[in-house]
This record gives sequence, structure tokens and C-alpha cells, in this order.
Amino acid sequence: MAISGEFSWPPSLLKTDLLVIDDFLLRPMTSDQAAEILEVIDDRTKRRSTLFASQLPVDMWHPAIKDTPIADALLDRILDATHCIELKGDTMRKTGVDNPAQTDVG
Repeated sequence: MAISGEFSWPPSLLKTDLLVIDDFLLRPMTSDQAAEILEVIDDRTKRRSTLFASQLPVDMWHPAIKDTPIADALLDRILDATHCIELKGDTMRKTGVDNPAQTDVG
């Protein structure tokens, strides 16, 4: 399934009920990378859940995908039935807390 020849998504990963893609568009996406993820998302659309986590605001996703027609198709599928949750504030990494699970909450 590797369009770019560099990476192939394992079939078991593609069939999971929830696929989490973290750090989405941390760097601009090449045409080959965009085509690869489009194929994955196209197979999952309306059948399985996919969660995208990104530091890049959604309105900046399109320019970060270098191939405009693929960007159009990919974002159409991703944003069609999306629930967006935008987090604000500083990262936990800036607080100096090594392990938030061990922090005194009460």
C-alpha cells in the first residue's frame, strides 16, 4: 500500500476501531505523504474513527499540504463529520511537572 515506497501502513493498524494520528502536520506534507494518508482515510471514512492531534490550527492544514487537489480531497474527508476540540493555554511541558499523574490535584 505504500505509494511513496517509504512506508506502508500495517493492515492491523488500518482495521483498528480508533486510529490516533498524533502530531499531524508537524511539518509540511509532501504529495506522496498526502496521497498515502488520503488512501488510509478514504478506507476508514464513515466506517471507523480517526483522531488527529495537531499543534497546527485546522485553518492552516490546507497550506501545509503541498498538493492542492489532494489537500482538498483529504481535508474534505477529515472535516466532513468532525468534532473539533481546540485546547488553549500552556503545555504541561512548560509547568515543570515531570509526571502529571503524580501531581497533587486536591
